[in-house]
Amino acid sequence: MPVGDDSINIEGVLSLNDAGAFLWKCLENDCQTEDLVRSLTQEYDVDPQMALNDVLEFKEKLHNFGCLE
Repeated sequence: MPVGDDSINIEGVLSLNDAGAFLWKCLENDCQTEDLVRSLTQEYDVDPQMALNDVLEFKEKLHNFGCLE
């Protein structure tokens, strides 16, 4: 998906893996971090600490790209 001012430039495309796409869908429902961790551990075979780390990293990247407020 194109992000920010780079939406015209193909280098500004952010691609999501399956877990990223899953989290993106969850964020459409205004989920909090705890909700995302719970959803991720239910959907994928991942322990809660790893899920928390992944969610925080994902949210930070989205914020850095201007996709989150």
